[in-house]
Amino acid sequence: LLLAVDGNTRNQWFQQFRSMVTAPQHFFACYNPFLSSMIEYQTGLALPIIRLHGLYTQVSAGYGRVQDSRDEILVVKGPNICIDSVCLLNRFMQNLANDPKDPNNPSSVVKFIGLDELGGAPYEVLVSFKATVLYPYDVALAIFYEIYTMCMPLLLPSEELLPFFVFRGLHSNAEFHHSDPYTPDKQNMTLPPFVPAMDPAKWFYAAGPWSSRTDFAKFPHLLRFSSVADLFALVSNTDWSKVSRQMQRFNEETLVQSAAAWAHAVAAVAALSVL
Repeated sequence: LLLAVDGNTRNQWFQQFRSMVTAPQHFFACYNPFLSSMIEYQTGLALPIIRLHGLYTQVSAGYGRVQDSRDEILVVKGPNICIDSVCLLNRFMQNLANDPKDPNNPSSVVKFIGLDELGGAPYEVLVSFKATVLYPYDVALAIFYEIYTMCMPLLLPSEELLPFFVFRGLHSNAEFHHSDPYTPDKQNMTLPPFVPAMDPAKWFYAAGPWSSRTDFAKFPHLLRFSSVADLFALVSNTDWSKVSRQMQRFNEETLVQSAAAWAHAVAAVAALSVL
């Protein structure tokens, strides 16, 4: 919320933000529940949630197309995750394939490809992968919604492991951890959303409850793993087309809801401008 807001003008900025949000001729919305809850904690203002749709990708893995895609899985991780997860996953996969006695031995070797290896590939290339392994590196990522909108199966760490991943971005910068001094008493409110990655006390105190408010935890039809073994079991046994169809249905349902919410908001603001 406070990105690029100078500390000397912070209180003035909070006042202006409050006046804009509460003015009937304006409409504000958040694209994920974490952001809405964080703003409510910092300002006392409850903003509606309208999910982000990646319709601009104009590609889809739905309706069986994913079944015909190549045996490669895209891996998305942040630059602040130092371990080369792509290399490790490929090494584990090769070792598993070389062990004929292992019951989880895959029928074919799947190769993992890092997004950063593709050099800004277009969405048409991204959707050609079988699925995506996403290690979330902030509390919200546009690429998550883009891939979900493409109906491309998503493999994410389990909800219990999300706190180890999502608090690595700008949100964890203490510079932005301030609240409007005119916000109502917070004693009856939730834990503070400020979770510095290098502050163990605050991390263990608030990371779990707040990571559960991200769409990484809330969206349905995500494939979750707690270990490499879990991940490989999903890779070997998942009906990708079924998952893609389920994602497609959720996209269609939420798009109707989002369109209705925006239409209602625009109509309300337009009505005031006529008066």
